[in-house]
Amino acid sequence: MTTTDLSMTDLVSGAGGHATQNSNNRKLETHVHLAAINRTQTSTPGSPTEGDTYIAGTGVSGWTGELDGVASQTFVAGNVIRSIGGGWVGWSPMEGWVAAVAGEDIFVVHNGTAWIFLGAYAVATGLAGAGTTQGAATQLGFGVSQVTTSTGTDNAVKLPAAEAGGHATVINADSADAVQAFPASGDAINALSADTAYSLAAGTTAAFRAVNATTWYSILGA
Repeated sequence: MTTTDLSMTDLVSGAGGHATQNSNNRKLETHVHLAAINRTQTSTPGSPTEGDTYIAGTGVSGWTGELDGVASQTFVAGNVIRSIGGGWVGWSPMEGWVAAVAGEDIFVVHNGTAWIFLGAYAVATGLAGAGTTQGAATQLGFGVSQVTTSTGTDNAVKLPAAEAGGHATVINADSADAVQAFPASGDAINALSADTAYSLAAGTTAAFRAVNATTWYSILGA
């Protein structure tokens, strides 16, 4: 057999220390290729596949396994947890650990206290505005979003919830109509009131950076 990510070859059963070595191979590849399905998991996932990896979310409870080499521990928020050999193995992260979060197409880094936003690798193209209100707006993610269709009645898009360090670039590729970029509910852009849209004229681009959990600032491009 081989490991799921790096295809490291297991020692055959009966070889000296094979169980320990094979387990260590799987732990090693967790850190070499640290890619979590999500960072919000609060309960034990059902029917996991070997190698499934999560970052435990706030409010996690009842999820147990080996933690930092000690058996039968209860995982806490921020732990990196991986399905290995039919059980769960977890680690308390250290400052400088970097993980991809597949469900959001972002990277996060641990600062010694918590996981924080590091960067985004998603690029979405060919998007269209929807409605003219925050509630009807097309939801955007972190990374780059290109809006190619905007009309007078369908011109709204919505940024993801602000998160310190988060970035989202919105390209209005429509040649005639403005795009209204709303923040997530309760958030604000620049000095605008909460929940108020930022207008991007036709053919312009704005890069948004979040400084905390409620506020975005924009840099308008050409």
